[in-house]
Amino acid sequence: MKSLSYLAKPRYFACFFMLFFFVSTLGQEKKESETQSNAQKQEQRATQKKLENLVSSIKTRLKQPSDSTTSKSDNIEIDGLIIDQTLTKIGHEFYEYFYALWEAPLEIKDYTIFITEKATLSSTSLIWINLNEMIIYQQLLKPRSEEIEEAAKSGVATTLQFLYQYQQDQKQLDGGDMSGSGIY
Repeated sequence: MKSLSYLAKPRYFACFFMLFFFVSTLGQEKKESETQSNAQKQEQRATQKKLENLVSSIKTRLKQPSDSTTSKSDNIEIDGLIIDQTLTKIGHEFYEYFYALWEAPLEIKDYTIFITEKATLSSTSLIWINLNEMIIYQQLLKPRSEEIEEAAKSGVATTLQFLYQYQQDQKQLDGGDMSGSGIY
């Protein structure tokens, strides 16, 4: 019996050592998680404080009477976007030429240009330009750089012409002749 108990003691010692190591490691992890938890709580409090300050500053700005002398930079609007909705190399080349040639008219606002493409079965693509959701230009293009560049020039000219015409039409509709109730 003595020989068996003698062999069992190192096993018990190893198990006891492993248990002690596990418990001490668990305690350290718990302390580390508590410190991380405290740091996260402090960050959350700081973020919440910043958000409260931001909300209160916005509320005070809204309560202040508006000046008629506010600058245009206060009213941020995005005008004159050119959005690429092309799919193939032909379409991307058309968009790049169009974008390089495009000079936005300063006096015209509130428009968005979409350049869209539909690939066909052959090596051609149908390109069209939408201006404020209205198709103003369509062209069937082949993969020749000169043809694509000419089509982009034509697209820019058509788009500018349409923008100026649209602006004139809007001025006429907003003019004195068109105001009133519409009742004779």
